[in-house]
Amino acid sequence: MARTVLTLLFLLSFLVPAAAFAQVGEQAYIVHDVKVDTLAQSAVKARDKAFGEAQMVAFRMLAARYLSPSEMSSFVAPDAKTVAGMVQDFEVVSEQLSTKRYLGTYTFRFKAGAVNRYFKRAPQYLDDVAQVAHSRTGILIFPYFQFGPADKPSLVLWDASKNPWLRSWQKTPLDGNPSLVLPAGDASDVMDMRDDQATTYNPVALKRMLARYSSREAIILVARFDQAASPPLQIDIYRTDKSQIELHKTLPIPTGNAKVLSELLAQGVAAAKVELAGNWKLQTIVNDDPALDTAEDEPVAAVEEEEQSPAQQQEAAMPVKAAPQPYTPSGGQARVQTRFNTLQEWLAVRRALNGLTPLTNVRIVALKANEAIVDLSYTDWSALNGALASRGLTLSSAGGNVYQLSGRPPAMP
Repeated sequence: MARTVLTLLFLLSFLVPAAAFAQVGEQAYIVHDVKVDTLAQSAVKARDKAFGEAQMVAFRMLAARYLSPSEMSSFVAPDAKTVAGMVQDFEVVSEQLSTKRYLGTYTFRFKAGAVNRYFKRAPQYLDDVAQVAHSRTGILIFPYFQFGPADKPSLVLWDASKNPWLRSWQKTPLDGNPSLVLPAGDASDVMDMRDDQATTYNPVALKRMLARYSSREAIILVARFDQAASPPLQIDIYRTDKSQIELHKTLPIPTGNAKVLSELLAQGVAAAKVELAGNWKLQTIVNDDPALDTAEDEPVAAVEEEEQSPAQQQEAAMPVKAAPQPYTPSGGQARVQTRFNTLQEWLAVRRALNGLTPLTNVRIVALKANEAIVDLSYTDWSALNGALASRGLTLSSAGGNVYQLSGRPPAMP
């Protein structure tokens, strides 16, 4: 009997951490709210220094999920190079720079296998992770629809009979990475976010909605439809996670083969989901030249529309005024991969891309610990290769429309 009890206790010691891990999944390897405050000879050097410190702070926070409080009291972290090898990717949540000071807040995601091998176990102390996982489970979206002439537009949010943009989102699966959350539009929602508050919402009311829907942040998506414009549909994406609302990007939606408004809006949903997927905020951490953000993204393929009910067919019959020609971005676009050993090497490459005449836009698709993926929009391919060569960089084909960017730019003065 005693042996049986001991056996059960032994098994429970493994089952309880496993059950806790099952509740949080990959969140066990994500560390939020990593704050650093550094000083250096310049803001750029302070930022570089801060990133190294942030990795170490994040790793120590992660270690607390593997070690007991008594073990943590004597824990000594490995060197910075070892920690960097266990980082999968990261996000700069916010940053402030002065002449010589840098304040930043990061989110780090670590490689599960690498960290487990280092500690020789799986994470066990996950109460704080479970709380974060439940409180930050998606992005709350507000699909506003703006129609009519630009000088006198009409705006609607909650009335689905007048908001075909909202209906398009209601028909779209929202489970993805990240997961998107569509408000129900009940009485509480209508009180907290009104039709005329797309860019003038009450921050306190928005926080109530975030808590109500267990979402970590909110995104406002304004679909501007104007039959006289070319293209007739544009999507304004506003982020709300800073001190004030900020326009992240405007997505022009090409007419393509769309014959009615519902088909065009379906393309807008697909384009917005692509933009919000992955580490879309990372564009802000190394964008030294605001002019590089003015170009437009390439068209996004339409998604197939579901059959509509009779109550929803009025909007589907609304014709879309075709543009004189299908909308296409100027020049071309190539997806480029580049590898680096340190953040300083990546920043040097990013600075080398600034000011290149053939480039109209540099869009960061993903940024990991040792690799970056960017979309380069250019006006002339030959001129682009020549400009890159002048800065010590070369492009080579990696298959399809993907290229490898290699080389090392000269040191900046």
